[in-house]
Amino acid sequence: KYLTVYKQKAMREAGYRLDLETAYKFRSCASVFAREQMKGIFGEDFPYDELRRRRQELMSDHIARFGIEKKPYVEETIKELKRRGYQTAVVTATAAPRPDVYLYACEKIGRKPEECMAVEDSPNGVNAAYQAGCHVTMVPDLTPADEEVKKMADHVVPDLRGLLEYLK
Repeated sequence: KYLTVYKQKAMREAGYRLDLETAYKFRSCASVFAREQMKGIFGEDFPYDELRRRRQELMSDHIARFGIEKKPYVEETIKELKRRGYQTAVVTATAAPRPDVYLYACEKIGRKPEECMAVEDSPNGVNAAYQAGCHVTMVPDLTPADEEVKKMADHVVPDLRGLLEYLK
């Protein structure tokens, strides 16, 4: 959530307006893709790298002051998954919609993608996990699961407690 807020702030400071709908399209999107898409929206002279650095400064300041905020029920869910014998890995990167980060994680834990479930909160993340060949459960955060996302996700749950219910 704060990533979007600070992305909007950096853009406002530079004289650009970024509405929430457009901002959410870039969640978990690799900079190489976001750069070109944003230049398509705002023009070839759009200072993507400069604004990205400014957003990173704003985020770093936020994290220094408040720490990294966790999703609701994340600790309890991971603890319960481990208690049930599930092997877990935390995968995070703004590599989406490419599957690389999921393929790498599967390799590191010694599993084939089709043996793994990815839990994602953004359409770009769902797409990355789906392209890797993982089973996908979406826990919508800022962006709801639209029809395209529902085609890629095996299941959509309202929060991480719903994931545990689904796995029963």
